[in-house]
Amino acid sequence: MKYEDKTKEQLIDELKYLQKTKESYNCLIETITFGIEDIDLSGNILFANSAQHQQYECEEGELIGKNILEFLPSDEKRNSLRDYLKFLVKEQPPPTSYVGQKKTKKGRVIEVEVAWNYRRDNQGQVVGFTFVNTDITERKRIDEKLKDSEKKNRTWLEHSPVCTKIIDLNFNLQYMSTAGINALKIDDITQFYGKPYPFDFYPELPKDSMTKNLNKVKETGKIITQEASVANIDGKELWYQSIFVPVNDAKGRIEYIMVVSIDTTERKQSEEKLLATTVSKDYVENILKSMVEVLIVANSDATIKTINQATLNLLGYEEQELIEKNIGLIFDKEQGLSSWTRIERLIQKGVVHNVETICLSKDGRRIPVLLSGSVMRDKDGQIQGIICIINDITELKQAEEKLKRKEDIIESATSCIATANLDGQMTYGNPAFLKVWGFEKAEEFLNKPILDYWAITDRYEEIMEALKTKGEWKSEIEAIRKDGSFFPVHISAAMVFDAEGNPSGLMSTSTDITERKQLEVQLQRSSKMEGLGNLAGGIAHEFNNIMGAILGNAEIATMNLPIDSDVRENLENISKSGERAANLVRQIMTFSRMDVTCLKPINISSVVKDALQMVRSTTPVAIEIRQNIPKECFTIMADTSQIYQIILNLCINACQAMGDGVGVLEVTLKNERCEGCFLNLHVCRIKTETGCLQLVISDTGSGIPLEDQGKIFDPFFTTKEIGKGTGLGLAVVHGIIEKHQGMITVESKIGKGTTFSIFFPTIESEVHKEPTKEPILKKVAGGTPMRHILIAEDEPFLVNMYQKFLEGQGYIVTTCGDGSEALALFKKNLDKFDLVFTDQAMPKMPGKYLSQELLKIKPELPIILATGYSDLITEEDAKKSGIRKYLNKPIALPKLSQTIAECLKKSD
Repeated sequence: MKYEDKTKEQLIDELKYLQKTKESYNCLIETITFGIEDIDLSGNILFANSAQHQQYECEEGELIGKNILEFLPSDEKRNSLRDYLKFLVKEQPPPTSYVGQKKTKKGRVIEVEVAWNYRRDNQGQVVGFTFVNTDITERKRIDEKLKDSEKKNRTWLEHSPVCTKIIDLNFNLQYMSTAGINALKIDDITQFYGKPYPFDFYPELPKDSMTKNLNKVKETGKIITQEASVANIDGKELWYQSIFVPVNDAKGRIEYIMVVSIDTTERKQSEEKLLATTVSKDYVENILKSMVEVLIVANSDATIKTINQATLNLLGYEEQELIEKNIGLIFDKEQGLSSWTRIERLIQKGVVHNVETICLSKDGRRIPVLLSGSVMRDKDGQIQGIICIINDITELKQAEEKLKRKEDIIESATSCIATANLDGQMTYGNPAFLKVWGFEKAEEFLNKPILDYWAITDRYEEIMEALKTKGEWKSEIEAIRKDGSFFPVHISAAMVFDAEGNPSGLMSTSTDITERKQLEVQLQRSSKMEGLGNLAGGIAHEFNNIMGAILGNAEIATMNLPIDSDVRENLENISKSGERAANLVRQIMTFSRMDVTCLKPINISSVVKDALQMVRSTTPVAIEIRQNIPKECFTIMADTSQIYQIILNLCINACQAMGDGVGVLEVTLKNERCEGCFLNLHVCRIKTETGCLQLVISDTGSGIPLEDQGKIFDPFFTTKEIGKGTGLGLAVVHGIIEKHQGMITVESKIGKGTTFSIFFPTIESEVHKEPTKEPILKKVAGGTPMRHILIAEDEPFLVNMYQKFLEGQGYIVTTCGDGSEALALFKKNLDKFDLVFTDQAMPKMPGKYLSQELLKIKPELPIILATGYSDLITEEDAKKSGIRKYLNKPIALPKLSQTIAECLKKSD
């Protein structure tokens, strides 16, 4: 039927239908998104919107830095695009859209319609391109099935009177369709691209009202309609109805404004004729089904009338399973929308964007989605239906969950994590940061200068330079707590960059290294003590050799004097002084070997007395030291050096507690029968049937506060000032006592002093007396005949003394100055020597190695090893290697004579 043959009523009915179709089309345009990407001249992607990432099936931000050639399906197409870009840069023809193929990250080939334009710098030079990519894969597939409809659509597009314009958010014209160009009779439309719309070329355009409408669309996101007249270049008045439609990106933000202007000039003469040729029903339906977003159109009672293929793909239904069903079928009844009432409440304002809800697939899967919708109303404002656009955000939710897990890790991390902006203002601190810095809540430090909490003012410029050039900085620095106290931390700082690669802030990870620093100090002190021990060992060896010669010659001289000689008393005084000096050296050596743990039966009384002699030498004279040490006490299994350490630690602490240098230090040693008894009001935990040995050390110092008494044995706990104590002394004492299966108690009162009581289990019931000094040996006429002794000693005065003494005892003596000489002599005379006496520290061959070589030759050979000090061999090691006796220098001559006699007797 021709237009002229239609009645007025028919034309009006068609007009109403077309008007309703036009409103649906306008609502659809509101939610359409396009893929947009900016590239440089080489094709490297500098920017891509969310829709573009989704189009390439990439994670958000993953495209940045990649080359668009990577997303072309073949080398031929890559080379073609590369040549095309070079041509565009060189010739700069007007932008022309084209259709091509792209390959997604997952390998899927899609068809895209590409509109592009140049990007220029301030001088007008081309520096890159902007591509607008529309995925038309689905549309092309449908177009193949609907070729007849496609021909009609193309014919309509080529001859459509609708003028379409694209306006960016700065209101600059980006595109105008052919209908508008022809109507306004513009020869070169490109001269207006990028310029404000409406442009000055046509002063008759209602600029104020159009600009006002553009602003309103930009601010509210609503569709606005305006009808106005304009004169073309020939002065002819044209009437246009312009529809301002906001076009959103994938995140629901307005990306640009589409202005669809319909020429209503003839409508003024014949409205029916205009409307009859305005919109193609087939074209609109084709667009609906080609959308990649889920599209659902429902009528006023929530009955689904139209869906697209994306809906079926997402939810897994067939089309007939959803058409004429309530829209609530696809929503979670608890979180989503199950009735028209809920939909009406949700979109009561007419339009909603990106409301998060849950869709249910046919198989029951819960799919997180963003819902956008628009109400369709008739000319009287009555609801006719609703258009819903749904975007699957499953991947977004997964990314959010990953981000949440990362945030949980940061919140629960033991390391201190903090961030600041580029101005150095604190923006975040995790719980560990709050705890270490002494804050109760984040508000106490947020937006405050980072330099308030880091003592790095003099290094700030250096740090910022390192962060800008290297991206990170690591160091050990001083930090400042909330209370103003300083503490050491190890910090690792890094620059944080935004999506465009620009610095956006700072992040630091810090660890409190106070304990590590304390351990380093202890290690340094331990190294010093080790060095002191080595030095003391070397001195002791030489000193003992000298003392051995002094004592030995004094004894020999005494032996040769008449009983009534006046000189005898002088020589005896020399011997006594020498023995005191030797004892002092033994005390120093014992102290220097405190790390040795060798438990053996000892009489602790002599150890206590020796230790107190050392304490006395380092204690102010105004402090009185009282000793209650019995001559007889029980025997315990102990390490002599560690008993020294217990006494020295406790006594030194006691003297320091008497800060004015005046007071009484009292040390008591006593035997206790403690079968289930109470010792100083403490229950004895020692399991023994023989009793306990109790060591009590008390002072009249300042005392220990009651609240600290339960912590004094904890490592690093100290009440002393910084630099005057490490908090390890009492912890070491407690550890030693535990190793000896003993116990320690403490009683203290402020201003009254402190008493430490140590209990050791005894190993037998009988008591041990202190050893008595051996008498000076008198000259013996005629020793064991024909017994030959080989002496290896590098100190000449000791060699002479030993030889003179032993020959006086009746032995044959041969001497050598070093171990190598002694070994060579022994090999030449295998049956000549009955016993070998050797020093440990000798040049060329120490006594230990000489003994080993001799025993290889003659395993039954009695060998006596003497040492002034050696950390290379102990008495136990010597016995295990076959050495008969082990003697510490200086050696008393009676002891030497007795030891030689015992060794020779066992060999007979």
